[in-house]
Amino acid sequence: SGSGFLEYEKELFDEHLISLSLEYARRLKAACVAFDFVFKGQEPLVVEISYGFAAAGYDPCPGYWDSGLQWQEGSFNPYGWMIEFVRREVQCKNKVQ
Repeated sequence: SGSGFLEYEKELFDEHLISLSLEYARRLKAACVAFDFVFKGQEPLVVEISYGFAAAGYDPCPGYWDSGLQWQEGSFNPYGWMIEFVRREVQCKNKVQ
């Protein structure tokens, strides 16, 4: 991402890395996270983890993978689901108390 060369075509992304990213996010218990990978031979290595990203980076995306590794066509607005996620978490905690 720091290079400024952004690619969006689904075919350019290795679904194994998508799967790894979803697993790492689950292990981190992160609702929102981005990973930068490099390869050492055939082994993918995480070199950066970010919790935020700019709209200019994701607005042109033609779609996204959901947590079930299903490709979803269309725009992606992370802020809409993040607000809904936090709202649901607060409601659940209030019910437990």
